[in-house]
Amino acid sequence: SSPTYFMDSRPQREKEQSNNSTIHCMLKDRQKYRSKIARITTSMREKLLFLPVLLYPLSLTLALTTKMPPVRKQPTKLSLKIVASVSSDQETNSKEKAEAASSSSLDDWEIPPVLPKLLVFDLDNTIWTPELYQIRQPRCPLVDRDISLFPDVRKLLEHLLQNKETDIGRIPLAIASRTNKGQWARQLLKDFKIEEISLGSMMAATEIETGSKKVHMANLRKATGVTYQEMIFFDDDVRLNLKEISQLGLLCGHCPKGLTLDLFKKTLEQYSKLQSSSDTPWMGEIIKAHDVASQGSITTGKVDYFNPGKKFGFVKDVGGESYFFHESKVAQGVQVQKGSTVEFECMVDSQGRNAAAILRNIDGSVKSANLKQVTMPCFTMSQPFAALLLNGIKTIESRNNDMFTALTPGTKVLLHAGRKDWHDQETYKDILAKDAEFDNDQLMKVAQLRKGFEKGQILGVITIGITYQVSSQEKKMDLKLRRSVLAYGDGIGTYCTEIRSAKWLPRGVPFRGQPGIYSATIDENSLPKE
Repeated sequence: SSPTYFMDSRPQREKEQSNNSTIHCMLKDRQKYRSKIARITTSMREKLLFLPVLLYPLSLTLALTTKMPPVRKQPTKLSLKIVASVSSDQETNSKEKAEAASSSSLDDWEIPPVLPKLLVFDLDNTIWTPELYQIRQPRCPLVDRDISLFPDVRKLLEHLLQNKETDIGRIPLAIASRTNKGQWARQLLKDFKIEEISLGSMMAATEIETGSKKVHMANLRKATGVTYQEMIFFDDDVRLNLKEISQLGLLCGHCPKGLTLDLFKKTLEQYSKLQSSSDTPWMGEIIKAHDVASQGSITTGKVDYFNPGKKFGFVKDVGGESYFFHESKVAQGVQVQKGSTVEFECMVDSQGRNAAAILRNIDGSVKSANLKQVTMPCFTMSQPFAALLLNGIKTIESRNNDMFTALTPGTKVLLHAGRKDWHDQETYKDILAKDAEFDNDQLMKVAQLRKGFEKGQILGVITIGITYQVSSQEKKMDLKLRRSVLAYGDGIGTYCTEIRSAKWLPRGVPFRGQPGIYSATIDENSLPKE
């Protein structure tokens, strides 16, 4: 038999043990390297955090050295004299400009026969400048240094003091301001002096509170006993203040750059004219500063562009100057289309643009520049209620606000039809069918506008009666009220105004409506004959 060989396994095991030992050493070394790298990384991060601190002194040094102004030589006596002379000339020029800007005077002014019983003034940008919110300091501004009266305001107040025994000097003055710097305003009224008399002591009443100017006027009316129609209000803000105050029936003067004597005189003259024109005049107009300015030149030109949909266009004069115009500034009967030659009055609108009031067509159209115009209160109604009122079917107008209370019963008011129809087109039909037995043909007839009239126009003139409040119970139970208003329960407003009479105009007058009661100026021949 073949011999059997037995192999010794010890060398193999020793070899495997040696390999395992090598691998173990390698893993151990790798772990050491990783720990060392982590320590180095952490150290570098900590050093980088202090890098800005180390670099800051260097950067500060560089900044100071680069921005250091050059050394200047001391000025000589001759140069000081020259500088003083120039600054003196500049001061003289600024004084001359200020005096020229307020060159108007009240001494030679013929005082109107009818004067208001209360003059009300805003403060910021009307009496003084700058506005208080523009002054960034913790203490109250100092008069004639941080804040000053407009030159014409000082002239006006001095004139009123010097003539306090005359009719114009005896008119009470009041303040209505909604500044949020009320404490400053009250202190400044004490600090400003007019011939050694404080401005505040010249005021019969003062309203300085944040909020609506309507609240101010209501408080002034209560404190003085003067009605809105007997007041005049001056303010620099048309959008927030004058529009809502004119709706109360006050005549307002707009002074965007401070009250001027020209605006003061023009507003008082208009007040006298309106009060003399009627027993129940509508005073809710706004006399604007740019209307008082001496623009007013009349020239001719051609219509360069007109958009009937958006109701505006541009006209160019013979020199190529372009003027903006709106349809409301086009005299009645004048046709405007591209290329037509027109006569127009040059103006400046509230945005400072060149504007035009189109007076007449040069090429043979109706001349309407000499037509007498009237300004009346106006309000907007939606269809079909505008037609229902003018046709005598609706005899009471109800609202949830008291806008008609500012008008004296018997006042004539223009009625404008809004461009959007009333959302409920069925209730009035139901009431007329039940209470008045109207058929469909009758309903259609009384709710339609007359031929030639359109929405967006002034349609007629109404005479209003008394305005009164109604309770929730009356809204539900009073069938006569329901028939007169043409609405059920909750559809009837809190304030109801009787309509004494209503008449259609001979033709519709295009006009842009506004909320509440507003003023509208139309040609006198557009009104229905008595």
